[in-house]
Amino acid sequence: MARWLAAIAVVLIIGITWWKSQEKAASDAATAPGAVASPPADADARQALPSAPRPSTGQAGGTGLEAEREQERQNVQAIVAAGRNKLVSRYTSETIDASWADGKQVELAQFSTSQQIQEVHAEPKNLVIDCRRTVCRITADFANRTASQDWATLYLTGAGSRIANASLETIANADGSVRMEIYGLARQ
Repeated sequence: MARWLAAIAVVLIIGITWWKSQEKAASDAATAPGAVASPPADADARQALPSAPRPSTGQAGGTGLEAEREQERQNVQAIVAAGRNKLVSRYTSETIDASWADGKQVELAQFSTSQQIQEVHAEPKNLVIDCRRTVCRITADFANRTASQDWATLYLTGAGSRIANASLETIANADGSVRMEIYGLARQ
């Protein structure tokens, strides 16, 4: 089991590294003199991208590089927000396919607790899994942000093959605990 998790971690790290390198290469190509940036394939992502020009990297003291990194971070956040909004909108507009939704909720609940989740003390409280026709909303409360992130990582590792695309958000509760909210595409 530990080897399996280590293999998944390595694959995730390699994937993220590759994604970042592709993003950097695209960014470098787009900022080259005379380059024409190609639009994002997804119309929602295209609308989410800020239209402000990229800062110059020629400023003294490295502030240009810092500004460029901040702009890239904002661009990524805009794309992530657009993806989340798309899932939330789809979820709220869908009708319920009761026969599919009931079975999917039971199936997804199986992954909410495991020995590993218990070992890192990340058991969810107030777990609610609500599926519609294709998208499921999963919410749970945790003692702190670390527990919510540990649970989400382990939960999505187990349920990942059943959720094609997911968006996570942590929300601070008034009592200091944290609510994890996941919207996931569970059926095409």
